[in-house]
Amino acid sequence: MATSNKIIKNFGVMFSAHLISKVIGFFSLVLTTRYLGVEKFGILSFAIAFAGICNVFFTLGLSPLITREISRNKAIAHQYLGNIITIKLILVIVISCLIFI
Repeated sequence: MATSNKIIKNFGVMFSAHLISKVIGFFSLVLTTRYLGVEKFGILSFAIAFAGICNVFFTLGLSPLITREISRNKAIAHQYLGNIITIKLILVIVISCLIFI
């Protein structure tokens, strides 16, 4: 019975946090839109969308990979972290150059 109570409690906390996050996001979007106006908000929306697209190329799904691999074998976590950091730095440099071009 304790496990089911813990699951219900955790679900309630997660659901509440998600709901509060959505409500705060909605009101901040409304306030930002009214403050910036149509043209400046369009520029902000483009910048956010562009950053989101670039983020896909910066990460390339490496975060779930490293989470899975470290949970399987914690002994070589430092090696995985070093490799992932190196790969991400190379990706950031290459993609940043492509963006500027």
